[in-house]
Amino acid sequence: MYELKAADAHAISPAKGSLISARLMAICVAAAVAAYAVIIGLANWERIMTVVTGLTGQLWLQLTALSLTSYLLRFLRWHYFISALSYTVPIFVNLEIYLTAFALTLTPGKVGEVIRSVYLRPYGVSYTHSLGAFVSERLLDLMAVSMFATLVILVFPEQRSYVLVAASLVFALFFCMRTRLLHVLAIRFTKISLIDHPASLIATIKFLLAGKGLTIAALLSVMAWLIQGVSLYVVVRALGFDIPLGSAVAIYCLSILAGAFSFIPGGIGVTEGAIVLLLIASGVEDTVAITAAVIGRGITLWLAIAIGIGANITKSLRASERN
Repeated sequence: MYELKAADAHAISPAKGSLISARLMAICVAAAVAAYAVIIGLANWERIMTVVTGLTGQLWLQLTALSLTSYLLRFLRWHYFISALSYTVPIFVNLEIYLTAFALTLTPGKVGEVIRSVYLRPYGVSYTHSLGAFVSERLLDLMAVSMFATLVILVFPEQRSYVLVAASLVFALFFCMRTRLLHVLAIRFTKISLIDHPASLIATIKFLLAGKGLTIAALLSVMAWLIQGVSLYVVVRALGFDIPLGSAVAIYCLSILAGAFSFIPGGIGVTEGAIVLLLIASGVEDTVAITAAVIGRGITLWLAIAIGIGANITKSLRASERN
């Protein structure tokens, strides 16, 4: 495979990666907290707190378990990709690296999570391969979320034509990524990355998104996003509103897409706002909709960030002890 740019290879190290991670983490978390403050400030704070304090400890445990299961499935997909590329990274080392990147989940398109490439380099994983695995993950996420988002037809059947057109465009994009379009995008991507030749990145993505590998990774992606949608369903039901499971999953995934295409870090504000509007349109009372959006989205997003921050701290402390 092609080599990475020599200057950049020497310029970036896991230690510097930690510094970059800390800066981005602080900026993104601060922006997210401000956005949540605005969202909650626009609602009836006292009423929301009354609703939240009425939730049982068992519910919080269920939501936490669902989120952790979703993270585990996504990690298994990542570890499968790294193993498929013929690298032998100890599973617990790879898990720590994977979780460390969660601290940068709030970056647009989760691009901050490419910090994994820096941490994997000492284990012999090339930047080309780890970046190819990252791009493959994002494409599969887009496919899975889009598939579930089409279920919004169950909620708003009058919008059937618009939903089907949008879904068709997303699926068409996925298949176009396996054609000349992938080459064009790879050339643009490598201008700002650590890779000299786009052909290597293209080959990696095509290899990972083909045959048996695609089937396994796609199933893990679908299961991971289904579980996150189920979290919203569980919250809404616990708050006293009975909506179909398919509707809750569709609302969650459609809102995730809205947040992703807003290009706002983590889709903060846009995703939650979309969940609120869609729940209200489905007959859910406004205060409950806001509460469900904050909890349902928060337990899947903020738990990941908390785990990522914890993994970063642990990694930094261990590095300090070695030095």
